[in-house]
Amino acid sequence: ERRVQIPISASAIRQKPFAYWGFLPPEVQPYFVKKVALVGSESTGKSTLAERLAIHYKTTFVPEMAREVIGHTNQSTSSDLRQIAPLHATPILEKEKDANKILFCDTELTITKSYALFLFGEDLRVPEWVEKANQCDLYLFLDTSCPFIQDGTRLEEAERQALSESHLSTLKKAMLSYRILNGNCEERFEKACREIDYFISQYS
Repeated sequence: ERRVQIPISASAIRQKPFAYWGFLPPEVQPYFVKKVALVGSESTGKSTLAERLAIHYKTTFVPEMAREVIGHTNQSTSSDLRQIAPLHATPILEKEKDANKILFCDTELTITKSYALFLFGEDLRVPEWVEKANQCDLYLFLDTSCPFIQDGTRLEEAERQALSESHLSTLKKAMLSYRILNGNCEERFEKACREIDYFISQYS
């Protein structure tokens, strides 16, 4: 049967949703949004990069929620982390509705779980909906090769690398594929764009 009004198939949309984005009703588009997580230790430029990438790709991003709850990492409790997990998941679900193909997430659940292990030796358990909201399609890991900036809320520089290694270990245990971004801020942005452009091309 010929497709005259909309010359595409459902299977084509599933395989290459970005190529047919304009054909998708607004209420359907969130289902096909791909989530890109920016993860890494403290003072690695995640927040700045998430906002810059959102502007570059004409979409939106989800900011880190930890600072809404915790004043300083050393003052955090395991209860704080259990509170942060759903606080971060809720805007992910909301901002998927407004995203243009890609949604950037400044940190995600795997990193919150890593903090629980690193700081308290605990296995953080969260509701299934929180797990599902945090399932991302591309993970960009920012390493510690950039200068450390103490803004009064972070661990000391000596602990930053240990935390970075904890994050990497947690990502590996979760069997999540990731790409490492290093260098200065500009180099990280350029490398991120290359990774994201290639990722987008797979769905275009």
